[in-house]
Amino acid sequence: MFKKIKVLICGVAIVLAGYATAQATPGVWGITGGTDYNDGANDVLGWSFTPKQEMYITGLGVYAETDFTSGLRGFTQDHQVGLYNENRSLLASTTVTNADNLNGMFRFHNLDTAIALSAGATYYLAAAMGADQFIFDPTQFLVNSQVTFGKFAYSVSDSLVFPGTPDPGVLGYFGPNFEATAAVPEPSTLLLVGAGLGSVVLLRRRARSVESTLDKEILR
Repeated sequence: MFKKIKVLICGVAIVLAGYATAQATPGVWGITGGTDYNDGANDVLGWSFTPKQEMYITGLGVYAETDFTSGLRGFTQDHQVGLYNENRSLLASTTVTNADNLNGMFRFHNLDTAIALSAGATYYLAAAMGADQFIFDPTQFLVNSQVTFGKFAYSVSDSLVFPGTPDPGVLGYFGPNFEATAAVPEPSTLLLVGAGLGSVVLLRRRARSVESTLDKEILR
């Protein structure tokens, strides 16, 4: 009985471990150098990327500058951020606020539904930065291993639009970012986890019942 419980617990742990490996990772991180900058214009900043494999965008984010008084990272206003395909069609958009999760230099808002991206296609991120600053001219940055980084682009607008002007002459600037996984958990996997946990509870109850019966027999 106890061996069965241990085996089942191990099986559930393996399923949960597999689910944990699907946690989201940012599109770019490890940004060093650069400065918090704003040219005084209402810019929509963006950059393009190409997935190396099918992947799922689970959240969209915006660079959060450091407040020199509090030392906290945040915004002076909410920001629209969007994901476009190469045909300039908007695939997903959301609004990022100071209430959203801070991951490194960016705050991310989780999407209600993950967006599937195809390998080899080109996609664009864009964020309406408004009066807030962005990180400009970094010395280096790390890129998600699932994608190939493309180019920087921008548009002059006070609301979210496609970043239609390529900007190859700069070392870089970051406003928008994304979080992604290589896969999403299948419904069958989630059902397996639930069924496994339910079975563990049932087996534990049976084991306790057997132990109780044995104790009574011994007392007799």
